Amino acid sequence: RSSDLNLPPILDRGSPPAAAPAVAPAPAPTEQIVLVVDDSLTMRLALTHTLEHAGYLVETARDGQEALEHIRANGMPNLVTLDIEMPFMDGLETLYAIRHLPGGETLPIFMLSSRTGQKHLRTAARMGANRYFTKPYHDSEFVAAAHGATGLPARIEAKLSGTIGGN
Repeated sequence: RSSDLNLPPILDRGSPPAAAPAVAPAPAPTEQIVLVVDDSLTMRLALTHTLEHAGYLVETARDGQEALEHIRANGMPNLVTLDIEMPFMDGLETLYAIRHLPGGETLPIFMLSSRTGQKHLRTAARMGANRYFTKPYHDSEFVAAAHGATGLPARIEAKLSGTIGGN
């Protein structure tokens, strides 16, 4: 008996089996995943806060190599944000690599950089970036662009204003 062995009743072979509790089926996944790639912890935290408040599930990587490893291990997210200047593999190299992965051809990719020159903007556009934001950026504009790229409807509580700075 379970009382003699200190086993829970479900493991007591002498007792009739207890009815299993009803379990609701898991809901279909509806969360949109954004992969934020930036070597600055401050920027990763700020973007995570902004995007989570807007209804996204956020995953992060510190550089392009880590981002590619993350994608290979977890599959394509719904949106990627890339800083341009990062160690090991910069944002432009990462953009190029993602565009050449299966499913990466149509993935929305936003560049986020302190570089304001036309040279970087044109290079990113030529390589397939969907949007280019300069730091500091307006989080309400960033979230609106993310909603447009992913199809996630804007939530009323996600109406944000202000700017986020950083490098």
